[in-house]
Amino acid sequence: MDLPQLNLGSMEFEDIKLSIKNHLKNQDEFSDFEFEGSAMSTLVDLLAYNTLYYAFYSNMIGNEIFFDSAQKVSSLISLAKPLGYVVPGARGSGAKLTVRVAGSFRTLPKYHPFVGVNANGASLTFYNFDSVTTSANGEADFFVYQGSLLTEDAIIKMDSNNYKGFIGTPNIDIRSLTIKVKTPSDADFKEWSLSDNINQQIDSNSEVYFIERFDDGFYVLFGGNVPNDTDYPQPGKSLPAGSVVTASYVTPSGEVADNYTSFSSDFTDTPLNNTSIVQTLKFSGGGSLTPNLESIKFFAPKWFASQGRVVTKQDAIAALGETVIGESLTNSDFRMNVWGGEEIDPPYYGRLFVSIINDNPSDENIEANITEQQLAVQELSRRTVVTIKPEYITPILSDVFINIPFQRNASESSSSREEALSKINQFISENYGRKQFNSSFSLVDFSTEVGEIEPGLSIDLTAATNYVQFRVPSGPSKKSFNLKNEIKQISSANLSNRAVTLVAPTTTTLEDSSNNVYPEIYIADDPSTGKLVAYVLSDGLENIVENDVGTVNYRTGKVEIYDGILTGSTNIKIIPNSLNFTGKHEMVSNVNLSVTIMDQN
Repeated sequence: MDLPQLNLGSMEFEDIKLSIKNHLKNQDEFSDFEFEGSAMSTLVDLLAYNTLYYAFYSNMIGNEIFFDSAQKVSSLISLAKPLGYVVPGARGSGAKLTVRVAGSFRTLPKYHPFVGVNANGASLTFYNFDSVTTSANGEADFFVYQGSLLTEDAIIKMDSNNYKGFIGTPNIDIRSLTIKVKTPSDADFKEWSLSDNINQQIDSNSEVYFIERFDDGFYVLFGGNVPNDTDYPQPGKSLPAGSVVTASYVTPSGEVADNYTSFSSDFTDTPLNNTSIVQTLKFSGGGSLTPNLESIKFFAPKWFASQGRVVTKQDAIAALGETVIGESLTNSDFRMNVWGGEEIDPPYYGRLFVSIINDNPSDENIEANITEQQLAVQELSRRTVVTIKPEYITPILSDVFINIPFQRNASESSSSREEALSKINQFISENYGRKQFNSSFSLVDFSTEVGEIEPGLSIDLTAATNYVQFRVPSGPSKKSFNLKNEIKQISSANLSNRAVTLVAPTTTTLEDSSNNVYPEIYIADDPSTGKLVAYVLSDGLENIVENDVGTVNYRTGKVEIYDGILTGSTNIKIIPNSLNFTGKHEMVSNVNLSVTIMDQN
């Protein structure tokens, strides 16, 4: 008998059932058998169910053995372990506070409690994970993190063979972990440092420990207890027999601690005393009970590739993701961008630039706090080669406005015009409208995506428009804007239709050659000279009052307005040369995409 031709293309229950029936009907014993309504039908259902169950199980297992497709934290923990990457546990919601005291250089120990209160009057306890020392003027800015439970100086039971101890609490905020060791020769406990890799700075005298993540907790390991008869150097100081190891850590409550706005504390019996004043600089946020899966998938391979060093841009991203922003993701993108000096125009070799935004997309001030800025430069300086100098660059927010009109062929469309528009707007809300680095828009990609959502639509390229808008800060100093995309050259007689214009007039002290002072002016580019001109509106007419108030580089996208030209704040509009747009370097772009649909005549 010939082997049956099995259909392995579908894993749907009904398809599997039909395949089994067809297979049985091809057998002589069942060629005339009526399956429907018979006891055999129940057996076929059972076989189909069993096949579907194991197909699903096998598919799930297959997904969990690869980084890209794994969906379980436990799988990613196992996959990341050989890469030397520690998957974090829970993360406490963090708030930034400032404290003012009478006196200078007062130090508040770590784990001091602060009571946070939200708008509903609910209260939770927050802790500082690091000691806080006030400056000469008695002030200090610092972060506190929420913790539902503080465990202090808990003794870890150590394996006497390799001095490896287990902390059976998976939802530890590992940023809060403090390990202390007391050897038989020590008079008291001493705090040891966490190491994330083995490098040439770690030797047999280094008081360091390592951590390893498991499903149900963390192992604390001391690398110095490698047998002495090996050829490998001791990665850290050894723990002699009789050593005692303790752990202190905070267990957070996750995102329920976000948006706590008011904080207070009792400083009695502390060096800060009760004359201290606490103010909130940044509401709490960033709490989570589980690690971000996409963050693990992104950072773990890069962490392994860098081996703790920063040589390439991806190495820098891995290092900063681990040490500065804590694997935080914002709307599927990261809070930072890194680029080399060779990428800018003109090139600036020997520089590595980094820019970071805060973790709250709704904040008007997008820049990360000064602590993260300083820590980023410190980490890069510590890991880069001597010839590379890291430098922090302030992020610049731009709003990108793109309008795409579609023509609809009703005979090819499966939905009404209103339904098609609703589906496209839903797609836009899910994929655009976020403040992030490296934002981009591709007309070809967008057209393809829309075609998959709703057939019968074509872009009206003649009516499509776009522009990028920057905020013009107040003050008389020079204003500089960099689109980092080519600027369109528009030779329009109407100045307000040029490629570079102001959204609204701005106050100024501009004085022309006849000593006339203008309280409000507009600005537009002159494509024939590459200069910016200033003009006023008089009885609805545009009158140029100054032919050189700045410059435009249409190739690089850089626009500069001279000192003393603009004093009041407004917005500047710049039209790119193409509908395609890519945000680069320090640009934090918010792509606002709108569509219209018209039926073809």
